[in-house]
Amino acid sequence: MEETQPTVSDFMNADAVSVFPWDTIEKAYDLILDRNLRALLVLDEDEKLVGIVSERDIVRYRTRNILPKHAEYYINVSDLMTQNVNTFSPGTSLREACEKFVETGNNQIPVTNEDGTVAGIVAQRDLLKFFSENLDELLGINIEWERNYD
Repeated sequence: MEETQPTVSDFMNADAVSVFPWDTIEKAYDLILDRNLRALLVLDEDEKLVGIVSERDIVRYRTRNILPKHAEYYINVSDLMTQNVNTFSPGTSLREACEKFVETGNNQIPVTNEDGTVAGIVAQRDLLKFFSENLDELLGINIEWERNYD
């Protein structure tokens, strides 16, 4: 019996939240805050990935630019999104995913199908959760921790 290796599709969030490039940064920031997210995927009208915008992007934009009153109501996501987005395919191995997170320094990376549509998103915390839930099995050992409270 052949064992299958975990892939990003095993621990990605398939319910990734997205916005359009023409949405305002105010809408994007509200979504990020309301849903306790770090980033939103930016999709075109065909639901293909064209960028990613993070909470950090919006805060950095607001602090580095002297914005007129109510600017966040008319500045579009496309004005500050990252366009060249690192992505995974659903079959990307756990090892490759970890290496890419280390290499790029990204906190989250979208998962895209061959046609460019979004399958989900993987955050570093998803990897940590996967490891914490499967550590004994992945290491092939049974660890019992003893704590002495003197």
